Amino acid sequence: MPYNLNGLGDWATRRQVGGAREMESRQFDELVADFYKAATGAMSWDQALDGMQAAFSARTAIIQAVDANDGRIVAFHWGGPPSQDCILQYLRSYHTKDPRRSHILARGLDVVDQWWHCHEHFDEQFVAHNEFYRHFAPAYGLRYLATVMLRPADDVL
Repeated sequence: MPYNLNGLGDWATRRQVGGAREMESRQFDELVADFYKAATGAMSWDQALDGMQAAFSARTAIIQAVDANDGRIVAFHWGGPPSQDCILQYLRSYHTKDPRRSHILARGLDVVDQWWHCHEHFDEQFVAHNEFYRHFAPAYGLRYLATVMLRPADDVL
C-alpha cells in the first residue's frame, strides 16, 4: 500500500532519537530514504522498519494504517524481532483491548504529528489493573510505547 509522507511533519527534520542523542546524519538520511522507498513500493515496510527499530534500539517498530471512520486496521507492518505469535495475537484480538491505541484514536486529529508516550497517560496503578497490560504486554516483554500519528489521507490515520 503506498503512503503519502507529507504528514511526516517535523519528525523528518529532526535528528534527535528520543530527545537523548543525535543520530548520525548518514543513518538519519538512510532511514528517511528507506521510508520514502517503502511509501513508493520500492522497498517493503518491514525492511524500512527494521532500520527504524535498530536506530531507536526499540523492541519493535510498527506502522498501522487505520480506517479513520471506524478504527479498523487496514494495514499493519513491523520491523524488529517480536515473534509472529505476538503480532498475530495483537491483530486477532488484543488491538481491541489496547488502551494506548484507543486513547490515541479517541483524540483523532488533535494528536496528529505529535509524539505520544504511554507513560504520560497511564500510571502504574492503571497498568496493574488493565487486561492488555496484565496479560498481553508481559507475555511478549512489552510495556512502553512512543508513537506519532500521521494522516496520510482523509480516511486513513
